[in-house]
Amino acid sequence: MARRSSSFNAGSTADIAFLLLVFFILVTTMQSEVGIFRKLPQWSDSGSVDIISDRNLLDIYINSQGDLMVEGDVISIDELGDRVKDFVDNNGDGTCSYCRGDGDASSSVNPKKAVISLSSNRSTSYATYVSAQNEIARAFRLLREEMARNEYGKALADLSAKQQDIIHHSYPMILSEAQVELGSQVTSEP
Repeated sequence: MARRSSSFNAGSTADIAFLLLVFFILVTTMQSEVGIFRKLPQWSDSGSVDIISDRNLLDIYINSQGDLMVEGDVISIDELGDRVKDFVDNNGDGTCSYCRGDGDASSSVNPKKAVISLSSNRSTSYATYVSAQNEIARAFRLLREEMARNEYGKALADLSAKQQDIIHHSYPMILSEAQVELGSQVTSEP
């Protein structure tokens, strides 16, 4: 009587496992990271640095407790959008025909020269930082939307690409972001 071998031929098992691995790698989708969309400025090899007048710079600082300070005043996150909007929409030099600001000395001289400087502490919560970013972006959306309605009588989304470019160039969002180290932190207490 012939005896059967109880061994199992595992030669093709590795091939099957490899094929299954390749299959799952090809059909599985990876979740992409979600971040803040920003258009970065063009790189310049000139090495020259533009000097920004203090009047054209709006300093915003977020400390580690989530307190927001704009030009030395402690404000809530809900007030930030209005402060940015008032700062940017100004006609300090008299060259802006579409500005609504009165040219007071606490605002920029022109929307094209206004720079928003957002500094945060390394310990600032991500939610607070993103909320500040959203308020700044909201201020620029409102300014652009108002200009679209005043100049063209339409919503910004309904304008041609050329008209949208004109409005975006009229209210460019110039944002400088920095992280302040713990040793040099600015406090909101007197």
